[in-house]
Amino acid sequence: MYQKEEAMKNVLGSASIFLTVSTNILLTSFITFRLVRARRFLKKVLPSSVDMRGYTVVIAILIESAAPLTIFGVIAAIMQRARPRLFTVGFYVCDTLFQGLFYSFCTLSPHMIIFRVTTGRSFTRFPKPNTKDSGAPPDVPIQFAHHTAESSFFQSTFNHRESGHNVSSDPERGCRD
Repeated sequence: MYQKEEAMKNVLGSASIFLTVSTNILLTSFITFRLVRARRFLKKVLPSSVDMRGYTVVIAILIESAAPLTIFGVIAAIMQRARPRLFTVGFYVCDTLFQGLFYSFCTLSPHMIIFRVTTGRSFTRFPKPNTKDSGAPPDVPIQFAHHTAESSFFQSTFNHRESGHNVSSDPERGCRD
């Protein structure tokens, strides 16, 4: 009885990983197809001087970010399916390693896409440093808006005052006298 339950767990676990990988491949293909179609359409509509390499870079980033999940997922699913027949210490170590890599890339792939799109970097194109048109991010750190909810409240209070509304300067009492 225990062996049947364990075999069923391995079959279902392997199927789950294959479905995750299949969904990843399918969605990546759909998004890539839409980007290629948009690029072709814009290339026809816009003048030839407009650079369309941005679409190619985004497609490369998307595929490069989805590839590790797909590769490690296929390996992990095959190893999980073969688990009952090939159970040795070396197999156990490899199985644990690829399961861990697969689940790690399940969580990391979306973050890799976001990071690489915002920095504009893919493995197919590294930006050249110190050139104006390299696509490299500027050499200045990211700067966030320094106004807070409190400062925007005071700004809206100031705007109400200028528009003729009777507004209290004390935020604790409310906006109107």
